[in-house]
Amino acid sequence: MYFTAKTRLMPKMVVLLGFVGTVLFLWAATGSMVVAQDPRPTLTPSPEPTPTQPVPPPAPTAQTQAAADDTGPNLRGRVINVATGEAVSNVVVVFTAGDVSVEVVTDENGEYAFDLGTANGVLNVVPSQQSGLKPLTPDVAVRSIVGVETVVNLGVSQDGRVAPPLLPTVTVSPDRVGVGENITVTVMVKNTLPYAISGAMVTDQLPDSLVPVSIRASTGNAYFSADLAVVELGQLDAGSGALVEIVAQITSSRAVASVLQSKVSFFFREDVAAQAQALGSSAGTTPTVLPVTGMALPLLALAVLAVVVLASWLRRRTGHSLPAD
Repeated sequence: MYFTAKTRLMPKMVVLLGFVGTVLFLWAATGSMVVAQDPRPTLTPSPEPTPTQPVPPPAPTAQTQAAADDTGPNLRGRVINVATGEAVSNVVVVFTAGDVSVEVVTDENGEYAFDLGTANGVLNVVPSQQSGLKPLTPDVAVRSIVGVETVVNLGVSQDGRVAPPLLPTVTVSPDRVGVGENITVTVMVKNTLPYAISGAMVTDQLPDSLVPVSIRASTGNAYFSADLAVVELGQLDAGSGALVEIVAQITSSRAVASVLQSKVSFFFREDVAAQAQALGSSAGTTPTVLPVTGMALPLLALAVLAVVVLASWLRRRTGHSLPAD
């Protein structure tokens, strides 16, 4: 008899090792792999964007409120029916900063005024249902500053689609962006009216999926206040204009799976505010298979080694016949 007890056990051990290796290989190759979606949105201007609530900025503090009370109203304007040019009285105007909202009612001249201190927020006009009027520019992002009077005239109309006298042009680039990449919002405003305008300002409330990187303007004072881009243009003579470039970075993975919006507001003393909006629609890509870190790679290596040992033994076993008992 040429077999010992040890050599008789060898085939069973090798088969067992091969079985365990195969199981480990299948587990590591399938159960330990994850599918990661990496959609990349395509940003294109949209002529009819759907308004969304911008990111709430910090609410005014008691100190800034008290300072504003000493200097008088620092945010005011009129509500104007753009179809008729008439002022609209007894209509509610709301300033919202975070969870804090302040309401006033326009007087007989259609004027409103807020004592706000220094704060970022959004303005909305809320006409009564009986009037049949709709706001022309919802959620106008503004920055009120202590001691500085900001004038924002709000337009209303019967259908909310009447074009304001001056409308900014907004474009975005590049066409495709992903998490960690930058987008550039370019805003062009031009005074096509036959007279100079004053107190001109451009604002862009960045959504929560974007963080500020840089801002510059061809004229005026450009800066970020938290996630609000502000460009104080001042006076623009007839025929003159300004170019604004706002760079922001996508930091949230949720951003690439949703619509990106960049709403730009433009307002001045002589007429009603206007808005333009750049929209980005999600364009998903083929899922990418990524290996899981940790124990998956060592187990996968062990499984491969076991399969190699089994194959080597089978080659020797079939290539050399052994005497039987």
